[in-house]
Amino acid sequence: MISRVGLLLLAMTGGGAAMAQPTSVDIDLRRNATGDSLLLYVRPNGQGFSQVVSGLTFTIRWEAASNATLVSRTQFCPEAFSISASGDGEIDNGAYTYRTYNAFGAALIQNECPDRAWVQNAWNLIMRIKVDNVNQCTNFNVVNDAYTAANNKNFYVSLGGDPKTGVIEPTVAQLGACTTDCLGVIGGSALPGTACNDNNACTTNDTWNVSCQCVGTAIAGPSITSSGSNSPICAGSTLSLNAVATGSGTITYSWSGPGFTSGIQNPTIANATTAATGVYTVTASNGCGTNATANVSVTVTAAPTAGSLSGGQNICVGGSTTFSSTVSGGTWSSSNTGVATINSSTGAITGMGAGTATMTYTVAGTGGCSNATATRTVTVTAAPTAGSLSGGQSICVGGSTTFSSTVGGGTWNSSNTGVATINSSTGVITGMGAGTATMTYTVAGTGGCSNATATRTVTVTAAPTAGSLSGGQSICVGGSTTFSSTVGGGTWNSSNTGVATINSSTGAITGMGAGTATMT
Repeated sequence: MISRVGLLLLAMTGGGAAMAQPTSVDIDLRRNATGDSLLLYVRPNGQGFSQVVSGLTFTIRWEAASNATLVSRTQFCPEAFSISASGDGEIDNGAYTYRTYNAFGAALIQNECPDRAWVQNAWNLIMRIKVDNVNQCTNFNVVNDAYTAANNKNFYVSLGGDPKTGVIEPTVAQLGACTTDCLGVIGGSALPGTACNDNNACTTNDTWNVSCQCVGTAIAGPSITSSGSNSPICAGSTLSLNAVATGSGTITYSWSGPGFTSGIQNPTIANATTAATGVYTVTASNGCGTNATANVSVTVTAAPTAGSLSGGQNICVGGSTTFSSTVSGGTWSSSNTGVATINSSTGAITGMGAGTATMTYTVAGTGGCSNATATRTVTVTAAPTAGSLSGGQSICVGGSTTFSSTVGGGTWNSSNTGVATINSSTGVITGMGAGTATMTYTVAGTGGCSNATATRTVTVTAAPTAGSLSGGQSICVGGSTTFSSTVGGGTWNSSNTGVATINSSTGAITGMGAGTATMT
């Protein structure tokens, strides 16, 4: 192998006017059309070149398992620079075989073969290498690898004494029985039945078919497996919608309903009103196939009200009243049926015992709403009693007596004050005239109870008179006389029967001894 220092020195003595040079030179190895040779190309970057190629080194690598060998070569413009195989021949190293080529410039390209000047930024064919004994599909390419680096065989270019090494194109030249794959690459792996990418997000398992078409299995649209809500709910509650879909890819959700749209999977509506009642549609999509839809029926119920209650709140034991509400359809109940009962439908209340009971009116809630209640109290009072009356019932005109009761706190009155009057608080009766009067004792009722009364009669008698008396007032012992009165029916008696006796009914007097006696 010729050293690059030597090549550089040769190039520098080549002569020629100095001209602008490429910034770098790239190299590429390709297969010829008949498949029996390799074609070597160079590409000057930024500037064409037609002067002295002072140095060129490159190494071709292929599979050692192949019997291929690089034989004759045809160089284009050998008069300007000569390319020759290195003296070490074809070297097997591991799984590969290597062959290195070197070149040095002897003259200006523009002088020797101006028609072969290197065109800037274009691939210029500089040599063809004949290949024999290719017994299998064999991959040839120019390489820089661990072997070439260790043996000073890496790609190198020097133009006019200046290093201009560019890059090695990754092209693989395939010779032998190589199949052209579906991408047009000989020996490529893109064969029918192998994976490919049709660049369609809505297909999967893309595979090359026998016609070398990349065909995938269409991804179906999603399927909604469940959808629903927490309906029925009461107005003012939060409505929750939900849906679950299965399918390939990323699934998106969209909802629409009465005055509502949402792009999330499980949306909610806070403080829902009855206007939210209706049908909600959820659509699930993965961007492929047919979208899936489902409908969810929602009911939002207005909260019930028990209305305003009215009705008498004070009754007597055994008495009644009726409660009512401005809202119908509810039921009534009592907190204490020992105090008062209530008819569950009519609201009629009956007092059972003294005390206070709370009556509750309940309107049943529907559609997720709780029951509505309203309350009103009723106070039941025990019926009053006037007690037992006592006191003298017969008096004389001008006389008096007193009535009393076993129950205090009441008042007295007379049915006939012409016969007898009575003190309203003390019960003292005064006879006013002959006759009979009824005295009434009244204890006032409270809490809806009527007054309690008790009566007792008093009889008033007119005072009697003895009339005017007459008869002889002087008699002898043993003699007699008779007293009489203008008023009959009375009885007579003597104040001193030792002086005179008197018949109690006839008034006949008999003298018994000297003296004076008073006859009544």
